[in-house]
Amino acid sequence: MAERGKVITAAGVPVGIDMALTLLARIHGPQLAQMVQLAVEYDPRPPLDAGSPSKAPAQMMGLRAIIAHHAAMPAPPGGL
Repeated sequence: MAERGKVITAAGVPVGIDMALTLLARIHGPQLAQMVQLAVEYDPRPPLDAGSPSKAPAQMMGLRAIIAHHAAMPAPPGGL
């Protein structure tokens, strides 16, 4: 979630929910936002802790580089 002046942006479903709860709390107070969070049972806990390069195991970063390299290659003539 990013905030600059009157603008707040979010990318991705969990961060969009975070943004919605933040706005709800600012407009209607934290109690209502907490009630909504409880009603939708929003309690994010990622099953793995590899969501950023700084946290991912080194071998995953190597695989990521290989996948990115192959994804950037043009398709062979006639398709796959």
